[in-house]
Amino acid sequence: MAKKIRDLAVKVGSYTDRNSGQEKARWESVGALMQNDEDQSYFIMLKKTFNPAGVSGQDGRESILISAFIPQDQRETHQSSQQNPSRQSEQSYAQQSGGHGSGFDDPNIPF
Repeated sequence: MAKKIRDLAVKVGSYTDRNSGQEKARWESVGALMQNDEDQSYFIMLKKTFNPAGVSGQDGRESILISAFIPQDQRETHQSSQQNPSRQSEQSYAQQSGGHGSGFDDPNIPF
């Protein structure tokens, strides 16, 4: 058996929030990062319909960014575990990377 570790999503655009007037990202869920229970190995499950060529790149780069977010049903557990010192390295990484690839605590994640 396997368990979902992260939801994978790509930024496909942006919009202006009607209430706050702030520009917000529009995300598309493209799959999940999974962990095998037997040997603790990881694998990625992507939607068959996801076409990375359709995602606009930045600065003419030939690669795209796929962000990993904590699944909605695991966010409360994750937030309480952040008080645990053993989670310090993950938090440090998120701060050092400017949040790229780690938007774990972003309340605006759409899924």
